[in-house]
Order: sequence, then C-alpha cells, then structure tokens
Amino acid sequence: MKKLMTIAALFATTASFAACDREDVISESRLPNESRTFLRTHFGDSSVISVVREIDGFEKDYSVYLQNGFEVNFRGSGAWDEVEGHRQAVPASVLGLLPAGIESYVAENYPGRPIVNINRERWGYEIEIGPIEGSRGDLELDFTEAGQFFRYDD
Repeated sequence: MKKLMTIAALFATTASFAACDREDVISESRLPNESRTFLRTHFGDSSVISVVREIDGFEKDYSVYLQNGFEVNFRGSGAWDEVEGHRQAVPASVLGLLPAGIESYVAENYPGRPIVNINRERWGYEIEIGPIEGSRGDLELDFTEAGQFFRYDD
C-alpha cells in the first residue's frame, strides 16, 4: 500500500509539472517594456506577425515573429535572448550590442559571410554565420562574454 501511495504521489507531481508547460499567443502590448523597446529600436520598420509566450515550469519566455522573417526571443524579464535571421543578416544595430571582438573576428576570418543568428548563453554568445557562394553552409562559432572566440559548434 505504501508503495502504491508513493507511485501515485510521483505521478501526481509529474502531471502537475507537465500541466505548467504551455504556450499562448498574446498581443504585442503584453510583452515586457524592455522587449517592446528592443523591437522598436532594432526592427521598427517591420511589423509583428505574432507573439508566443511559453511558460515552462517557473520560467516564462517570448518568441516574436516579424514580417521581415526574423524571429526574436526574449526572456521573461524582457531581455533579448536570440535574434534569428533565417539566413538574413542580423541588423547592424543589434550587432552593435555585441562585444567588439565578435564582429571583428568574423570580419577578419570569414569576410563576406553575414552573422545570421545570435544566441545569448550563460557563458557568452553563440553566433551563426551564413554561407557564401561556394561554401558548404552555415557555421556556428562560440564566444565568451568578453567576445573571445573559443570553439566551433556543431
């Protein structure tokens, strides 16, 4: 009986955590102020198609899909987390938010290849550079918070 109660309690706990995971489509006005300011500053010429709020346990994230094909992800606080260009170059104004070493490393080592994705991680930045004619495809590079290259990412 004790074993059955333990299994039932574990099942109930697991089910309650699974129930916390959900996605909702929300209006742009429900984004945190910091997120709305980021969008106006860096993507003001493109309208928002949709905003998806994801609640995963105790964390909340937002994915914003823009008319120009970009996807911008924000943390629950409103801070940007990822800018995905889907093979389009990330705007220069967003690149200006990166440590200087990242842009100069990419320009020096991969001339003509645009940065098409920026993902902020706890340890630094994951950067994806797009292909150029004759290349094999996109390439992911990892940089520290200070902008120092430290590895290729598969």
